[in-house]
Amino acid sequence: MSKVAIVTSVYNKAPWLDRCFNSFVNQTFSDLEFIVINNGSTDESATIIGKFAKQDPRFRVITLKDNIGPSGAYALGIEKVNTEYFALCDSDDYIPNNYIEVLFKKICEHNADISMCANDMVWDNGKVATNNRPPKSEIIFTSDDKSMLLPQIIDHHSNLYLGYYLAEIGVLWGKMYRTDFVRNLGINYDKDVWIYCDWLFNFELINSLNRMVYTEDTEYHFYQAAGSFTRSKKMNWNELARRKVVLDKFSSICSEFKGKSVIALNRFYFGNIVSVLGMYVEHFPKEVSKIDLIKVAKEISNWTQFKYIIDNKKLGLNWKQKVLVLLIKHNFMFPYVLRSKIRQLLKKN
Repeated sequence: MSKVAIVTSVYNKAPWLDRCFNSFVNQTFSDLEFIVINNGSTDESATIIGKFAKQDPRFRVITLKDNIGPSGAYALGIEKVNTEYFALCDSDDYIPNNYIEVLFKKICEHNADISMCANDMVWDNGKVATNNRPPKSEIIFTSDDKSMLLPQIIDHHSNLYLGYYLAEIGVLWGKMYRTDFVRNLGINYDKDVWIYCDWLFNFELINSLNRMVYTEDTEYHFYQAAGSFTRSKKMNWNELARRKVVLDKFSSICSEFKGKSVIALNRFYFGNIVSVLGMYVEHFPKEVSKIDLIKVAKEISNWTQFKYIIDNKKLGLNWKQKVLVLLIKHNFMFPYVLRSKIRQLLKKN
């Protein structure tokens, strides 16, 4: 049995698969296997997967007829792991040659449950963006630190909790997990959640960890296509329900948050509300009507999370946020729509 498995899910990623798989087979740590979930791909992905599987027996391929979503595919991949440790890699990303060797060395050296490294963002135009790094190139976290680590997951671009930035804390990428740690806790990757599923997974693990090590001796290369942060051209009518499912899950597991952690929860709630509203405004008036805007405001105003924002006087909302809260509360979205549309016009010009 191999020591480490790398799990990846593939759905129509043919243009990037050679780069990803070559980064797997070129690892300096060789006691590996690669679990590849072909998640119903309809492009040339299957051909490329087959080519690598034929050349290297370390590839284990699971082919699905229908796409079960990224959450479902990774849940299946983790379920199939039978190695002592595992890592996950998205199929359009890639890793340096020493990636597994470094993470394996650190997780064993410190008897840790999780080892993690820095991530950088690689754009398709060749530019590389690096997240703000912690002050030390190696940091050991213990169970005593979870009160700072947990809010960092849901407010990941803040330095309020740790005193420095650690944006990578909640994502799956750039980490190695001890398999029996995950299995013994009975924590599963939630296949029914399509957004923030990695945050939920890591939140529950970090809430129970004994030790985690961060290192900058290697890094994870996260590929980002230009324009992929822009909103979809089509209205996603399921987004409101999806967000509510996730917010309810976080409300449950964050129920004991106190002090600064409450700020993280508020920012997370408010950010999701703004994101949903932004999508509705983006598609107004072509796909979204005035009635739809009133309905979404009314539904959000009944959310437990929205009432939490209203009732808690210590959340530190700025005046713009306070105005938006009042507009949602009274289901009066016209000023917000007007402001958003003016901003869109100014950007175009």
